[in-house]
Amino acid sequence: MVRANLLFVSLLAAGPALAQDPTTWRAGSGAWNDAARWTAGLPNPFASAEVGGNSQVSVPPGTWVAGDLRIGTHAGDRARVEVDGGSVILVQDSLFVGEDSGGQGEFVLNSGALDSFMDVFVGGATASTGRANDAVLRIRGGSFLGRTLSVGFGYGSHAILAVEGSQASAVHVLDYVYLQATADPAGRTGLATLSFTLDERGVTPITIQSRVRGLRIMPNGASRCRLEIALVAVPPREDVTLVASHVPTSGTFDGLAEGSEITAAYAGKTYRWALTYRGGAHGTDLVLRNRSTYEGNSSSTLVDFAGQIARDR
Repeated sequence: MVRANLLFVSLLAAGPALAQDPTTWRAGSGAWNDAARWTAGLPNPFASAEVGGNSQVSVPPGTWVAGDLRIGTHAGDRARVEVDGGSVILVQDSLFVGEDSGGQGEFVLNSGALDSFMDVFVGGATASTGRANDAVLRIRGGSFLGRTLSVGFGYGSHAILAVEGSQASAVHVLDYVYLQATADPAGRTGLATLSFTLDERGVTPITIQSRVRGLRIMPNGASRCRLEIALVAVPPREDVTLVASHVPTSGTFDGLAEGSEITAAYAGKTYRWALTYRGGAHGTDLVLRNRSTYEGNSSSTLVDFAGQIARDR
């Protein structure tokens, strides 16, 4: 983290923000480090990197710096960026996944890192019409860091933030995580989904550093903010922290008041939890409280991913 912060400072001091024209990925599949696939050469700290069209980009090991990154932000785009061991560092502006109506964008972090000096937008950076896109941010491993994380702001957008399993070392946000769902006037209902897939060790929680703002859930009208829980193994016996925050959660997920039952099935068995928005030592965490019974040698391992935020309190 210290090395990343020093890199941010050095690059920002070196020149004006986004002073160069964007470099755009030429539609198709390939590796991020193939300079010929970019219209203005490899992304650099002073230019926006754009991936659109029908494209799949793999980010290999190495450190890859860009001013910002825009994925599937135009109508007709079917764009995906998948990080496999590389470190993507955005030093001037944000990560944008999805924006204009009719576009589809996906960012997948399998291993490596995503460090965004500014914000992360999934489903639109602008809360307005003409933003009915489909967008996914999927975290399966590695380390994720953003200043803010906004999901579903575009009217009529279908946006998903998914954390899959416990392999990620951190999913950390400095300021806030907001989920918003608003229908587009043309008739498309907005959907903002927070999805967690539990393995035998639970799931890497989203940790929010701010002591002013935390998790906010903001459905409007018939649009919905949803919580989804799935399993890929027998889950741990202990309670599972989904979001660790210093600030109480604002709002509730669709159909899930405080204490609501959550169920998920694996290998023919259904597991049960009670959802609380008031979990953790200070009553500010989003937690699944175990209500299941276990057999024999079923998993009983607890991994305290939220330990650092607890120690900071």
